[in-house]
Amino acid sequence: TFYLDSDDASYLWIGPTAISGFTTSNALVNNGGLHGVVEQSGSIALDEVNYYPIRIQYGNNGGPGSLSVYFSTPTIAKTNVFTDFIFYNDNNNGL
Repeated sequence: TFYLDSDDASYLWIGPTAISGFTTSNALVNNGGLHGVVEQSGSIALDEVNYYPIRIQYGNNGGPGSLSVYFSTPTIAKTNVFTDFIFYNDNNNGL
């Protein structure tokens, strides 16, 4: 499960739509709109043998803004520590 806490809009995509065809309606996490800090979440089944592209977009309408990203699994409590879970693929510009 992925979580976005943001003021204002934020969106998260994982998989092919993170690269192309991403819209607010197909985001795994859609925390759109103008609002104070609000948390939204979405779940997806992933396996440990594949790499998955991820896209996070954030926008602030004015004033102070914030974005926090978290994840959890059946064996990992909700955390914002992505060490050993997020990698950049140097072989093809991150894709």
